Amino acid sequence: MYEYFEHTADLGIRAYGKDVPSLFQEAATALFAALIENLDKVRPTDTRELTVKADRLDDLLHDWLADLLALYDADRFIACRFEVHQTADGIAATIAGEPVCPDRHIAADEIKAITYHGLTVQETEDGLVAEVIVDL
Repeated sequence: MYEYFEHTADLGIRAYGKDVPSLFQEAATALFAALIENLDKVRPTDTRELTVKADRLDDLLHDWLADLLALYDADRFIACRFEVHQTADGIAATIAGEPVCPDRHIAADEIKAITYHGLTVQETEDGLVAEVIVDL
């Protein structure tokens, strides 16, 4: 589950997960749902492999989302499914989606960057919750 929250001229993403893989899947889904208005129309026809390493969980989340945003910006690839596995030093993921098709995909927000401002990952009774601010 994820939700958005207001933050001046930026967008806040709050993601929830029972563990690290589910938290990162939800955060990634929230990112792409902010980029593409009709994410449900994206077909998982192509896959990409992504490995991210970091010493701290908040850095790992930042780098994961930044790498996904770079994939969207550089390759015009929209991801709609995420299979994330936690590793000893980070995560390994298989990402499914397709290239942007202007006839089918409706662009939403233009996200410039993932910020460290207000970035948190916390344990709760139900698992993990993360907040990240994206620069619009």
